[in-house]
Formats: sequence, C-alpha cells, structure tokens
Amino acid sequence: MSSLSTPTDPVVLLQQIADTLSALTTRLAAPARPEPLMTIDEVTAYLNVSKRSVEQLIAEGHLKPLYVLRVRRFAREAVDAFLRTSRRRAA
Repeated sequence: MSSLSTPTDPVVLLQQIADTLSALTTRLAAPARPEPLMTIDEVTAYLNVSKRSVEQLIAEGHLKPLYVLRVRRFAREAVDAFLRTSRRRAA
C-alpha cells in the first residue's frame, strides 16, 4: 500500500484541496522581484556603445534614467524597449 493515501471522507478531501489552492494562490500572488537597476557603465556594455553615445540617447529622450538619491540608474526593461523601437525604425 502506498504511503500517500487518499482520504475517504469527502470533508477531509475538500479541506486538503482548499489548503492546496490557498497555498498556490498565495505563491502566485507574490510580487515578482524587479530586476536590479543598471549603471551607465552597465548600459554601455549591454549596448556595446560608448558612454558618450548613451549620454546622447539620454539627451535625445530615447533613454530615460531613474534617479536614486541623485544617482542615475536605468531599468533594463527601458533599455530593452529602446532596442525594440530602434530596430523597428531601422527596418
């Protein structure tokens, strides 16, 4: 006989199902951790361009930095969005 037995009492079975659904709902509802913000050096390496090129992209409004205590950072999703839009313009 297996060590995992199904309860024969429908009330116990329903309670186990409810507990499992509650645990899964809690796990799925937990917010995903955002990706860490990138420094300008990380953006230059990621895009394989110079720091001056990144500064120009910022000045032209193509990349929007975030400021954390007056320190400039970039969300990776914003850099990826820039890449997607620049590929569309180039095509």
